[in-house]
Amino acid sequence: MTITTTITSKISLGNKRMIVGRSVLSGGSASGDVVTGLTNIDAMTIAIEGSAQMGSSINETFPLRRTDPTVVVETANATFDWVAIGNP
Repeated sequence: MTITTTITSKISLGNKRMIVGRSVLSGGSASGDVVTGLTNIDAMTIAIEGSAQMGSSINETFPLRRTDPTVVVETANATFDWVAIGNP
């Protein structure tokens, strides 16, 4: 399982922070832990590119009291954009 994540934006929202990023699964993987840089995550959404959209999910219960939510997609080697909001 290999996942590469790039943080594309960090926006302060009072005592919270919104992190925007893009992750790429490789090596035949259809899941991986996204490192957001947040200490707690209150909400997160994903947008999968291409045909992997159906059946894709964030395999967690929010609020999440750790930093690396697991994302599961329907198709291996998918690319997805995500937004997470929580504590820096």
